[in-house]
Amino acid sequence: MMLGYPNPKELPSLEDFEELVVAILLVLTCLYRCLQRRKQQEKEKKDEEEKEKKEKEEKEKKEKEEKEKKEKEEKEKKEKEQKRSTTVHFLLV
Repeated sequence: MMLGYPNPKELPSLEDFEELVVAILLVLTCLYRCLQRRKQQEKEKKDEEEKEKKEKEEKEKKEKEEKEKKEKEEKEKKEKEQKRSTTVHFLLV
């Protein structure tokens, strides 16, 4: 009897490993899909954050433009009123 060498009759065949190979492939497939899903979720989250940031910037820009327009209109109105009062004062004198 030789120690360290398996008996050829006791060596498992490839058929014995079939279930193990299928199980390993199944686990690897599930892991791959999980990683792909996580990658897709991160991409969607990043895209959503960029979209929200862009919308916020556009909203701020629009508000700023409206504020500037309103200030300009008020300034023009004041100038017009001032001219009118100056004209009235001139006519009264």
